[in-house]
Amino acid sequence: MIAIVVGLSACHKPEYVPSSADRQGLTSLTAILVDGPYAGQELARFTITDPEASLLEIPIPYYYPESSNDETLIYMMKLRVQAELQPNFTISPKLGVLDLTEVNTFTLTDPTGKSREIQITGKRVKPASCALLSLMVEEVKTSGVVYEADSKILIPYLEDLSAVHVTCQVSPHATITSINGKKYDAKTKYNLNTGATLTVTAANGTDSKTYQIAQGIPTLLSSGLREASIALLSNVDPVSMVGLPDYTNLCYVSLAGIGSQILVGIGEGRAPFIVDAFTGAKKGEMVLGSAVADAITNDDAGHVLLCNVAQGGAVAETVNIWTTDSPTTAPTLWHSFVNPCMFPIGHRMKVLGDITKEAVIVFTAEGIAGVSTTAEMAWLKVENGAVTGMYTKDFAPLGLGWGAAPVNFATVVPASVTPDKDGWFVDYYEGNSDPSVAHGNDDCYILHYFDGKDRDNWVELVGNWAVNPNCLDVKTFNGARYMALFAVSHFPEWDIRPRLHFYDVTDPSSARVMLANDSISIFQKGATDPEVGAAGDVVLVPSADGYRLYVYYYDHHTQALGAYVADCFEI
Repeated sequence: MIAIVVGLSACHKPEYVPSSADRQGLTSLTAILVDGPYAGQELARFTITDPEASLLEIPIPYYYPESSNDETLIYMMKLRVQAELQPNFTISPKLGVLDLTEVNTFTLTDPTGKSREIQITGKRVKPASCALLSLMVEEVKTSGVVYEADSKILIPYLEDLSAVHVTCQVSPHATITSINGKKYDAKTKYNLNTGATLTVTAANGTDSKTYQIAQGIPTLLSSGLREASIALLSNVDPVSMVGLPDYTNLCYVSLAGIGSQILVGIGEGRAPFIVDAFTGAKKGEMVLGSAVADAITNDDAGHVLLCNVAQGGAVAETVNIWTTDSPTTAPTLWHSFVNPCMFPIGHRMKVLGDITKEAVIVFTAEGIAGVSTTAEMAWLKVENGAVTGMYTKDFAPLGLGWGAAPVNFATVVPASVTPDKDGWFVDYYEGNSDPSVAHGNDDCYILHYFDGKDRDNWVELVGNWAVNPNCLDVKTFNGARYMALFAVSHFPEWDIRPRLHFYDVTDPSSARVMLANDSISIFQKGATDPEVGAAGDVVLVPSADGYRLYVYYYDHHTQALGAYVADCFEI
């Protein structure tokens, strides 16, 4: 009984944590959210630099998350405050849940018994960020290249730009205050020829940054992307930000993208949502017309594909593929075929290549819950913009097998546009573990690469019993091929985070990890049925100008929708 009590006590998070500083007794205060969708997450941390300060104002972000419009005043009235103290310093009365809209008085006592009064309160501060994220010259549909470190914008258009409209993306809540010293208005035309200036001002009204504009063609790498440019754009809660169904709802998640717009499909007859990749804000819903969006994806060239689910075997149904180049233009029927597999397809569709030229379109089959697993897939070969062949492949003889959508199935993607020669990547959860690795917290689920002779070359062990690594996508960018793997959390209630791995697979036999984020921030930690919530997807989206590659991911279980970006500039 004593052991049990001690164990339980050890799980309690104290309001005081030991300090690493030795020059002052109280070194920091942390405010933690108590209520709402972000309960348990750190809202603000205040480092105390003046050891004699008596009034301690914790700077509270004006918005949380910063990219949202959700103001924090309501949270300030009920925040858990923790203090970082040196050994043998005490605060009385005990810290706990405080109203930081008020001044809270405490006594700080040092090891000698000397005491002094301190007051703890909060002060809301508006964001100080003032970066220009993107710029578009509307008349010529050309995007500027932002060199943030040099405060420079390079517009890759050499003709006259003396009277053009400009649209921009800036840091959350920041504004474009002027172009060439004149107040910015989206309806006004501006001179953006070399020598122009653009100023962005932060929401706090104090911080600002002025960019110099020049015309010219950026220097690009001879091949591939600039590894140092890989950066997180956004990671938001799409339930509060976009209006997506929460984690208790069954959703057949699929993603696509057109430039910096994320398209989020949830199946079940719903139109996909349009989300701004920079801010996570909802921009609308796709216009479907007569199309069905049981799954969506995109190719390398900005074409979005949609398809329906079709049964297989003796009751085989027709799969229809629709395409569009704009989420606000109704898709048109592009190709139809009868499902050649024994099991359903249509909840997972992936494309490598350009469907107007050469491409491979892959449909991973899904098992039937309580009936059977499967290891099938179907794929279409596209040449000169038309389907020239339909093929199937069964991985069962290779020892693979997976379950039903939207959680327990797999994703198969091609290693090139000639997969019969170069092979396939495959990943999934149940039954895919390395038997030599103990069942536990060690990485044990296999990302397979089967070459053209069906030899299994493991890329790496990724994921464990607590995550579902069944989301893959592959694209060509600046002459090189890249693949993303996203592992959805099965147990957000234990703070299990989704994982994103990004690879250079130009040579699939020696794939190289370029990014491994195994602790993506999450926005929901409630327990639910993993068979319902643990669905997700990942997609790669090259920009139309060929300068940037976006990575979009969505974990329905933890309610985390996010974006990364990389470029191919030679800097």
